[in-house]
Amino acid sequence: MKETHIDSYPPTLTWEIKVSLLSNKHVLKQVFIGLQIALAFLMIILLAIQFFDPYTRVDGVFLLNLIQIYGIVFGIMAVCMILGVALAYGFGYHYCFSINEKGIQERPSHKQAHKNKFLHRLTLVLSIFAKNPTTAGASMIAQSRQSVFLTWKDITKIEVGKKQRTYILKKGKFTKMLVFCHKDNFEQVGEILFKMTQGSI
Repeated sequence: MKETHIDSYPPTLTWEIKVSLLSNKHVLKQVFIGLQIALAFLMIILLAIQFFDPYTRVDGVFLLNLIQIYGIVFGIMAVCMILGVALAYGFGYHYCFSINEKGIQERPSHKQAHKNKFLHRLTLVLSIFAKNPTTAGASMIAQSRQSVFLTWKDITKIEVGKKQRTYILKKGKFTKMLVFCHKDNFEQVGEILFKMTQGSI
């Protein structure tokens, strides 16, 4: 972990941390929400097709089948996600956080960034050969969003996860960043976050 202090407040603070993606409840919560949104969109499409088809009707049997499809697809996606994370990242992801007077930045560590770049390029090439433009586009978007920066005014709510030393930064109801800390800088980071956002939360 690296820390560099300057005379003005807040001090420039930078640290790296390895996070277990599949054992951190805050990470799992965000993944679960993402899966729920994707599946809800799929269910709405299926429901709309059934509703507007003049030869079929929406009844109890169809709704029961829809719920079964939801459960099966959710299970498959969850298993694929676990296997994908295990193969790609070994259950761990190396983050780097930086705080200064303008805001807070989250990005992968130098080593992690190179690994991400390789994985995104591999995904892009494979999706092109598989003629899957959706996956190719998703890979390009993921690569372009390697770094996230929030100004202090962007943060309107902070939730604290003491057990896993995590701060959840929100804008309204939406989570914008998860800030993972070490045992020895958790209190310091929290003090800076709350002091710099006291005018907006």
